[in-house]
Amino acid sequence: MTRKDYELIAESINSMIKDEVLTETDGIQISWRMARDLQGTNPNFKPQRFVDASTRCIAERHAGERIA
Repeated sequence: MTRKDYELIAESINSMIKDEVLTETDGIQISWRMARDLQGTNPNFKPQRFVDASTRCIAERHAGERIA
């Protein structure tokens, strides 16, 4: 698989979270599961980068909030 493929998958997950088809928790869990499974498809694959892209809308939604 190529970077373009990973970006498409990540954007799909991000869109489902943004549109509330997936909860934030489910989106994060799916992102990590996909990252784990995709890691074996390309030696240059970076799981954390994939999860960050997949859950970008969560970070944007909560930007500026304090974590207690």
